[in-house]
Amino acid sequence: MLRFVRYRGGAVRCLVLAAAICCNAFEASAQPVGDRVLSRVTVSESQQCAVATISFNFPIRAVSHFPKDHGDHVRIDLKPIETGRSISDGLTAREELRAPLSRKAGIQEIQYDGDAPTGPVLTVTFDHNRHFAIAQGADFRSLDITIADAPVSDACSGGGPRLRTGPETSIRRKLSGVSSVLHSMPDTLDVNAVYALNLLSQQSAIDADNIPALKPFSAYAAYAVRFEEDGVVWNRLRLGFFKTRTEAQKAADQLKTSYPDAWIVRTSAAERESVYQAWLDKRKTAQRNLDAARRLPAVEPLPENRDAATLVAEARTLMTKGDYARAIQLLTKATTLEESQASPEAKELLGVAREKNGQKAHAKAEYEEYLERYPDAEGAPRVRQRLAALLSQGQEGPPELREGKSGGFVTRLTASLSQYYQRDESTVTLEQPDLTPDPDKQVNRNALVSGADMTASVSNDRVDLSMRFSGAHTKDFMEGGKGDLGAVSAWFVEVVDSATRLAARIGRQTRSTGGVLGRFDGGLLSFDVNDKVRVNAVAGAPVIRSRDLFVDKHRKFAGGSVDVNQVVEGLDTTVYFIHQTVDGLVDRQAAGFEFRYVDESRSAFGLVDYDTFYGSLNLALFNGSWRLEDNTNINIAFDYRWAPALMTIDALQGQGVESIEELRSTYADEDIYSLAQARAARLKSGSINISRPLSEKFQVNAGVTVANMKPTADAGGVPGQPGTGVEAFYSAQVYGQSLLKEGDFATLGVRYDDMSTAKRYVIDLNTRYPFSRRFRIGPRMRISRRRAAAADQTQFTVKPSMRINYLPTRTFQLELEGGAEWTTTENLLGTETLTGYYVIAGYRLDF
Repeated sequence: MLRFVRYRGGAVRCLVLAAAICCNAFEASAQPVGDRVLSRVTVSESQQCAVATISFNFPIRAVSHFPKDHGDHVRIDLKPIETGRSISDGLTAREELRAPLSRKAGIQEIQYDGDAPTGPVLTVTFDHNRHFAIAQGADFRSLDITIADAPVSDACSGGGPRLRTGPETSIRRKLSGVSSVLHSMPDTLDVNAVYALNLLSQQSAIDADNIPALKPFSAYAAYAVRFEEDGVVWNRLRLGFFKTRTEAQKAADQLKTSYPDAWIVRTSAAERESVYQAWLDKRKTAQRNLDAARRLPAVEPLPENRDAATLVAEARTLMTKGDYARAIQLLTKATTLEESQASPEAKELLGVAREKNGQKAHAKAEYEEYLERYPDAEGAPRVRQRLAALLSQGQEGPPELREGKSGGFVTRLTASLSQYYQRDESTVTLEQPDLTPDPDKQVNRNALVSGADMTASVSNDRVDLSMRFSGAHTKDFMEGGKGDLGAVSAWFVEVVDSATRLAARIGRQTRSTGGVLGRFDGGLLSFDVNDKVRVNAVAGAPVIRSRDLFVDKHRKFAGGSVDVNQVVEGLDTTVYFIHQTVDGLVDRQAAGFEFRYVDESRSAFGLVDYDTFYGSLNLALFNGSWRLEDNTNINIAFDYRWAPALMTIDALQGQGVESIEELRSTYADEDIYSLAQARAARLKSGSINISRPLSEKFQVNAGVTVANMKPTADAGGVPGQPGTGVEAFYSAQVYGQSLLKEGDFATLGVRYDDMSTAKRYVIDLNTRYPFSRRFRIGPRMRISRRRAAAADQTQFTVKPSMRINYLPTRTFQLELEGGAEWTTTENLLGTETLTGYYVIAGYRLDF
């Protein structure tokens, strides 16, 4: 059953344990477009690879994945890391993220399933068999999936982009190539100098022939660099390198007439290395040509021919005006004249003119004839480069460029729209001695949920301005139901300026670092001091539920944080301080430290949060993983926290008022603070999980979690909650793929929960069978037994379900899901039988 209410409730300690160890068995259901667990996916492309970055709304750790490196899908086992108080409800849901439109990535579906026996699973389905590599995002709030048609180690020069922990910007930059356009060769190139001038930015390729030979070019390297940003390619002419900004500014002043829009940039180590390599290669080529020329016997120079020289000069003028047809006529005539000093240039320009006129085959022939006749001419290196570029155009290249003027703006709009009809009915029959059974039939859910997730942006190579909206509307058809509901998960405007290294975001957004505990209404400002240090300032009001459509007038916060990346290789850190108030009282005041470490085989995430107002350690956690040489993954986690996180607003529990302001009319401020402390319980937990591939088709996972929650005290007329004592949760899962047909999979999971109030056993068989690339079914069977000793109660449940997916196109998906439930509960009073069904039908449209 959907159990939108029934399975989300329970004792407070059960919710906390679910958030801490992800072991409660909630029913999964198809979800409309939303923004709870999954945030967004972005793709950056290079010549042979694509890197898909899937972002989450809170920290996660990739525990393991299967298959290892190729297939038509990959299942990634996740371990959510709860740093706040509001993610437990969404952890066990099922969500889908719109697939990116990148054909190079070839992603067909991204699905998060939160109720697998061993924890949440992210499944990425491709349009055909792909090679891939999975990497933990450096911010621990994302996963990088490198995708190629050949083995990633052979096809891709590097992994995914290294993310920063500031605002989640919509812009993704990737350096994809550097080519030298030097007019004169500097004797030395200082790669320890980090500044460069960005002289020109355009979407068309930088043509060396159109770059004037200016004086500053003799002392520095002028080079073209190609960047890919959200599928849009920018080509930039740069001059470098300068030791200081002052030195770079002097050069900019000299070039102001020719390049009035030039700005100073701090280059990456990868860019400087690429430029140095191009400079070194050109120096070696020049030296080889010089040595070869010295060894050759003297050759009589070609005679002058004024007619040919005049034709070439006129053709050059016509080409600058775009009149390539007339230029071809003049250059063809020049090449038919007697061989002269103008002949090599005429032949080269004839090839260029034909290429720009769209005559690719003719241009290829001209370039080949040039190299045959003039292999050692001054223009030979340029012609070889043009010919190589022409020949590579037949291969799969970069993404198609969007139209736009040089330095102009590019507009984008992406959206996902969805509608799902959801119906859930059940019948409860109580059988007791001497009583006639009276079945109670009820409709638990009858609604149409419409969702939208849209991003609109305007950007050029320097500035990116974007707007994001993610929300849903529920039309309730039930008589006496809750009525129609609206929900807004995200609605913000963001601007990123690469020149000033500033990023700002204002509106409803989610942040899970820097002391912020999730979704809030407010603003975030970030500044990159340099390549390693980012400073962040944040202010706003917390958002408890996405259906809260107005800004909370009672609570507000402000804080600051500093991100220091690559303290040592692979290690990033964050320090923060945050102050939050509620109706004039301190709600939360904390200082904290977060670290993130990622290398080829290990990763670790740690967080310490100390409440400076209450003088108490709010949270200390550690998550780590280690991949052995045989691909065995070992994951450990330790957690020590207040549950829920210590906040003054929790003093409202059981008081019959809705605000701290009302409570202050009854209690003194110090008493309110004491009430809040009494509501929080100490929770300690630890877990270990081991996964190992058994073969190309099978993988096994096993894990155990131990937790202990202390009791809370009686306060304010509200009785405290008993402690749990030591509780243990055991799970194991076998995963198999391509068992009956390539692309199918099946998981068999078992779990045993040894709790203080009950013992629970769960068996879960989840499968997927593809009839084709576009049509799949997913049968599932779940059986559980729960024994509560204190109440002498036994509950037995069987839940079969079926999910059907049909994708008529890459951007349109139809989904139908149905299931049933049979539950019997036996206790001293009699037997209660619950039977029911649920149906979900809907679609999602991406564009």
